[in-house]
Amino acid sequence: MPDGVDNCALTGNPDQSDLDAQGGGDVCDVCPNDGSDTCDIDRSAGESIDSGGEILTTPDGSVTIEVPPGAVDDATSFSITDSGNGTGFDLTTSMGDGTALFVVDLAPEALTFNVPIAICFSWEDKTPEDGTIDHTSIDENSVLITQNGDSLTDRCSWETGPIETTGAECDPIANTFCVQVDSLSEFAIFEPDAPVIDQEYDSIGAGSSSSSAINSATDRAQTFTVGRVGVLDSIGLQVVREDASTTADLLFDIRETSAGVPIESNEITLVSLTIPASEVPLALGAGEFFSVDVISSAIAVTPGEALAIVLLAPDATTALNRYQWFNGPNADDYWDGDPYSRTTDTWALESSDAGFQARVVIPEPSSALSLLAGAGFLLLLARRRGVTLIS
Repeated sequence: MPDGVDNCALTGNPDQSDLDAQGGGDVCDVCPNDGSDTCDIDRSAGESIDSGGEILTTPDGSVTIEVPPGAVDDATSFSITDSGNGTGFDLTTSMGDGTALFVVDLAPEALTFNVPIAICFSWEDKTPEDGTIDHTSIDENSVLITQNGDSLTDRCSWETGPIETTGAECDPIANTFCVQVDSLSEFAIFEPDAPVIDQEYDSIGAGSSSSSAINSATDRAQTFTVGRVGVLDSIGLQVVREDASTTADLLFDIRETSAGVPIESNEITLVSLTIPASEVPLALGAGEFFSVDVISSAIAVTPGEALAIVLLAPDATTALNRYQWFNGPNADDYWDGDPYSRTTDTWALESSDAGFQARVVIPEPSSALSLLAGAGFLLLLARRRGVTLIS
């Protein structure tokens, strides 16, 4: 292209992309998608990448886009533009309020790649023993990646990878968090606000000496009633595996109830997870719970809503290959829900409540209304249409 009409004369960019319409191409613009040029230029970059693939990295190394061969058909301008908000600032997402390490706009946005590309984020941590990211109060094990305000991954501590098979991988030792995507837009490294305990029944602390088996013949459930407005963060379970040799996966879900009874269909859930046996403890004490993270499913909850925690182990066919859910010593110890079991298609009411804990992220007053109108409405709409939301 003649230099007189080339918007980036010293750097090749056949598509001539100019996101901020300043007259200069993205690949030679210090802030490719920021017309005010107030971005952090060390966390911004641009490059033209063709079908052969390439890696684009910001000057400070905090953001990398890895484009494999065949992801694009022709030379395409890729860019990273920092939001200009710095680090460690308040951010509201579909999961409620929290703290963003940083936010970046990644382009091209109006393109679906032929094969997934990888985005990698990194951060400084010169004092790894304290568990926080340098110059912030952010717990690196608690961060997750969001795209356009919605969770794209689970928390770092749950995303152990490898990225080639799971689509995401976080390494708190190397201080990196990578995820595969098929399109680009706004991304953030985000830590949700600390959750609060909304509902709890400590069956072990109440003096429990009994438990109920979860195996191929019997499913178990415990219902509870939400007491706060917010987003469901995690569920604590007083569940153990029967033996060190237990190998059957534990299937966990949260579902709605009908007249207080868990919905029967396993296909209609708010979140559904497969938990490897090795992650379930062999023993628990009073006040101890095995935690299942559900924040990435952005389940908006409101007071009075009755939900059910359901556990299944369809592959647990022997006495040593199953799970035990501790239940209380008395009937109706937990007043806002009930325990259930199922050996056929119908749930049957049991007498002793199962040990559990429900934790909720509470939105700030200024964002509570938008949370209910946004994520809550979409969730309600999904429920009414019978959509299964899988984590």
